[in-house]
Amino acid sequence: MSVFQGKYDEATKYFDKAYNLSRSMGETAAINVNRVQFGVAMAHKMMQGVGGHIVLNNLPALERLIEWKSSRVDEFEKPFPEPSMYCFNVLSNRELKNIKNNILRIMFMLS
Repeated sequence: MSVFQGKYDEATKYFDKAYNLSRSMGETAAINVNRVQFGVAMAHKMMQGVGGHIVLNNLPALERLIEWKSSRVDEFEKPFPEPSMYCFNVLSNRELKNIKNNILRIMFMLS
């Protein structure tokens, strides 16, 4: 019910507990159901961070999206590095748009 109410943090905690409980009991059907429910709750939880980084359309946000795609660790709340750390690799808006489109294409292909 928490997923439908937008309480994604709460939902992920409950589904994680349900998953671990079903694993400890050896209930194969419950393990599969709870694994899917946990994944859905995590996806909803991360959607705002992923979408926000896509909309930002800057190099640090795109780099974080690439890192997230390979590790699936939710670090979207972390602050970005100081601009001086990445200003040497200045890209045009067109180059950023091409990178963004490629990332989106890769994300949908791997999902």
